Amino acid sequence: MNFILFFLAITFQTVLFAQKLIPISIVDLDIDEPSGIVFNKELSAYYIISDNGYLFQTDLTGKTIHSSSFKGYDFEGITFADNKIYVSDEMMRKVHVFDVNLKKINTYQLNYQGGRNKGFESITFVPQKNQFLLITEKEKIFIKTYDLNFKMIDEIIYNDLRDVSAVSYYDGFIYLLSDEDRTVVQMNLNFEEIKRFEIPIINPEGIAFNNKKQMLIVSDNREKLYTFNKDW
Repeated sequence: MNFILFFLAITFQTVLFAQKLIPISIVDLDIDEPSGIVFNKELSAYYIISDNGYLFQTDLTGKTIHSSSFKGYDFEGITFADNKIYVSDEMMRKVHVFDVNLKKINTYQLNYQGGRNKGFESITFVPQKNQFLLITEKEKIFIKTYDLNFKMIDEIIYNDLRDVSAVSYYDGFIYLLSDEDRTVVQMNLNFEEIKRFEIPIINPEGIAFNNKKQMLIVSDNREKLYTFNKDW
């Protein structure tokens, strides 16, 4: 009983005393409804997706440089692995693969039976495990692991956020972004919570990290890119 009470107290303190983060910069994007972002350190560029099924390359100020000629349907999650861009098309239950020049080179069909608009909202690659994580948005939140050919390995149900709008791997940790809670949760690779942060952003939809140890978050309906110093 004492152990259970101690665990509940620690959980309560973690939620109650989330660290509040303040952005060091906010820039406007010329991208309609940006829903995900990832950083390419080799090109020193960002890749940003939109809800409308478009993929863009931008410079570090958020200015669009290129856009893909391929149009998907409902792009929601994006990650970078082995010099390729992987994009989750939520309603179509697909992961599209692009080269660094934004040419589509492959598509994987995923099997998920949830509601049409309740598919995989986010994707990231975990290099230590050589696996992809795909996460459903809400009701219920499933964290699923996949191999390099997108064959499912395992899944867990996650209950500690109202929704998950994005996920990013960085420097040995997994970061979950919640739109409804306006919160970032830092987790270890066993999906155990380390810390959580409050962010002053309406409709946060994408999260990434750059080579300056800064956290990047895009707002969908505000069409802005927020930068935070990672000082934790």
